[in-house]
Amino acid sequence: MSLVNCLRAGSLVGLKWWLPTEPFDYSWGRFGCNQLRCGACKQPVQATIDEAKHCRHYACACQSRDEYSYHILGEDAGHIHEFVTEWYCSGHPVLPLPVVLDGIEIAAVSPFASIVTATLATPPFVAPTYRTPSFWVQRLFRLLPAAAQQDAVARAVARHLASQDARTARAAIDFFLDLPWAAGATEVATVASLDRDRLRATLDPLSLTKASLYERIMEAVGARLAVREGGTVDAAALDVACRALLAGEAGSILVYSVAASDPAWFTSHAAAIARARPADIDFVLEALKDLPEQARSQVIQEIRALSKAADKATRSWLKENPEFDPSLRR
Repeated sequence: MSLVNCLRAGSLVGLKWWLPTEPFDYSWGRFGCNQLRCGACKQPVQATIDEAKHCRHYACACQSRDEYSYHILGEDAGHIHEFVTEWYCSGHPVLPLPVVLDGIEIAAVSPFASIVTATLATPPFVAPTYRTPSFWVQRLFRLLPAAAQQDAVARAVARHLASQDARTARAAIDFFLDLPWAAGATEVATVASLDRDRLRATLDPLSLTKASLYERIMEAVGARLAVREGGTVDAAALDVACRALLAGEAGSILVYSVAASDPAWFTSHAAAIARARPADIDFVLEALKDLPEQARSQVIQEIRALSKAADKATRSWLKENPEFDPSLRR
């Protein structure tokens, strides 16, 4: 029987986090693995709720642990309180089709476009600790066994990126922020460019800081820049990102994404980016760290010349990073 493993070694969760009950739900996000087994005693790891301690109690035949938070097996290696264990994800069965998933009928050949339309913004289930309504469609995408089925779901989501409904658009953006390599992801840059003004004027319905949907979709553009299809970057995403940086409309994370994707362009435009968004000067300087010394020194001087405030910010940064100050090597 074909098995699917959790994307990491397996995880333990306290009561705040989701521990799926269906064996086919492998851990691709911040939730628990329900197919843990012990390599020492060869027994499955059982999880029970301890109401008195307000935790989840895990135990095999030879070891136990009370979990209050979220713990990925092996990621605390070398820590003082490292959890030394031979527990591991033993694999999850593939989603059996046809199946009824949270009340939604899913078959090998399904009207995936209709399913996405019905569930993207109003999902039948969202795991605890997840804020984005796209969780359920992401779950469906990851569980479907065939690439063609996944592509059908992802392309259906892409058609909602330009939705006039802010909650639907936000859900579609979040889908590609988490799955920037999925089919249809190239539409992220297209929508960010063509719908720029509308997105900038539309409040992100899930934002706690009154950010716009444009700011959110630019995060998805940045995620696209990390994808290398055929060894090359998404040219449309890079173009949108560069124009946003020069217009002072992109957040600090995009600075690093563009610098990594096109170092030559970034070197030529770093001072202009700092001028457009003075609050991000430190991020621009941080992104210069991987550049050759000569190019970096020239850009640092250009940024210092922008204004007294820019010079002060640069001198402060150099004080914290003296290894990048050319004057100290004279």
